[in-house]
Amino acid sequence: HGGIPVAQSIEIIGNTINNILYKEIFNKISQDIKSGMNLSDSIIQYSNYFPELVPQMIAVGEQTGQLDKILQKIADFYAREADTIVSNLTDLIQPFLMIGVGILVGLLFASILIPIYNLGGAIGAQ
Repeated sequence: HGGIPVAQSIEIIGNTINNILYKEIFNKISQDIKSGMNLSDSIIQYSNYFPELVPQMIAVGEQTGQLDKILQKIADFYAREADTIVSNLTDLIQPFLMIGVGILVGLLFASILIPIYNLGGAIGAQ
């Protein structure tokens, strides 16, 4: 969509990613594309590292000539998936955080009030 050839864009992805394994995979995919292989066929070789949906959608995009739109849909789909996972994780962690804060506040009050009660008991005993 941006006017950059697919092989070059895959190579740029490989150079910017921090994961060494995926960096090597994207560089190999770029070399496959430069040698004339379809993007979907190249990604299928590394199907253990990509979701099953990705090469199928890319193959459809290649056949229809709308690879840029299909890649955008894939990106949007997985962005929503990541947001959903983060939201669910936040919802699961929140009750435990509330309990932890409640316990800490209780310990704080106890550490303040117990010495005061002990002091009052010591004065009353005299």
